[in-house]
Amino acid sequence: MLYSKIVLVLSIISLVWTVAIFLAPATLPSGEVADLDGLANHVDYEARWAELPLPHAIVYHIGDVECHQISDRSFYVAGNQMPVCSRDTGIFLFATIGLFIAMVARPASTVSRMLIRMLPSKARSLVEGRIPEFWFLVITLAVFLIPLALDGGLQLLTGYESTNAARLLTGSLAGWLGGFVFGALLISTKVVTSSGQSPAIANG
Repeated sequence: MLYSKIVLVLSIISLVWTVAIFLAPATLPSGEVADLDGLANHVDYEARWAELPLPHAIVYHIGDVECHQISDRSFYVAGNQMPVCSRDTGIFLFATIGLFIAMVARPASTVSRMLIRMLPSKARSLVEGRIPEFWFLVITLAVFLIPLALDGGLQLLTGYESTNAARLLTGSLAGWLGGFVFGALLISTKVVTSSGQSPAIANG
């Protein structure tokens, strides 16, 4: 039960943060926050956040710490730039969904088995007995994470400029998988420790 409670707490924290990044710009006067252009993992606008109401300042300051907050790569809500970029918006939103799904998914002793059990019955019957759990997890990771790596990597290393729709999509895929895998890992740990086994992400 301990790990289920941990997943629940993490899901609630993630949900609160996700709501906050939408609510903060929506509850400020239009145009209050716009045209940002900073660096990731660096506070660029501390003085600017000090001028905002405290709840908004906290949300934007956290966003400033972890995100570049480049205006052209961010969505606007009610005329204000969101605290994080479009890719991070997708990551946070769908990581929350992934955590909640992991919490209500059918428990199993490995993350890969929990993923397989979520498949429709026909797809599950094709996977089970044909694809080892380890390779199913590798394929899943590739499908959900390679788009983000390609989109972000090409943008970083070449003259390619992504779109906010592509950033949102790739962030959403990675966020959902990250949230689900993290939650499922905690749930599967509960399953195996209660049965005296050793925790694992995948078998085979």
